[in-house]
Amino acid sequence: MHIQTAGLILRETAYRDCDKMLTILTREEGKLSVCARGARRRGSALLASTQLLAYADFKVFSLNGRYSLDDAETLDLFFGLRRNFTAFSLASYCAEMMDAVCVEGVRHDDILRLGIWLCGLLGSGKRPPALVKAAFELRLMALLGFEPHLDFCAACGAVFDGGAAEVNYFHLTQGEVCCERCFDASIPRGEAVGLSAGAYAAMRHIVGCGPNRLCAFTLDAYDARILGEVCERYALSQIGRGFDSLIYYKDNGEHDV
Repeated sequence: MHIQTAGLILRETAYRDCDKMLTILTREEGKLSVCARGARRRGSALLASTQLLAYADFKVFSLNGRYSLDDAETLDLFFGLRRNFTAFSLASYCAEMMDAVCVEGVRHDDILRLGIWLCGLLGSGKRPPALVKAAFELRLMALLGFEPHLDFCAACGAVFDGGAAEVNYFHLTQGEVCCERCFDASIPRGEAVGLSAGAYAAMRHIVGCGPNRLCAFTLDAYDARILGEVCERYALSQIGRGFDSLIYYKDNGEHDV
């Protein structure tokens, strides 16, 4: 059976002499593991469309639960992304995260849309990579059912308006906020972090805005650092693992906002 579907490549692995094994997040079929025969051969027609983070229209042959690539037409290679080492290393981390949370054969349309948005915005260079990273991590958690509860204090029920000057605290495992009056100092170190007003307002924006406005906010360096720490630690806490690509990004590509 042949399947025609657009998708974003989340992982590529060398296989045999000239082949590749691809992990593709597709529109119609969800995540697929696909063998691209001859894709590593010099002059192969599949060379461009089977790169990591390529967005393409794939023609896949399915037999007994195994998939092989017959043909692919490139839709977007995000050239700006590939010319920027920081942006590409960050996008690679985000791709590894999507690979970890998406289930084979299950549609993840919103996550695919988020991945395409990420590659396009990072490639454009219009927004600081650290802010794009934070927006991606928090929105991904929301799409997976881990949207944090940000509207009120989990202890006393006080409603937050997003602009209060007081520092709120965010529980990294429960995904809840509490006001300074209710913060329990007995919470084990590392499970809660203080939120600045700017970082808190940005979090509310990220989980509540439309898909194309995830980075439609500005922060000073201090608020951006708090937002980045909270979103990263929350995402890793919910997924329950770390990522080698994140370590690589931090060691080689990360820079201040």
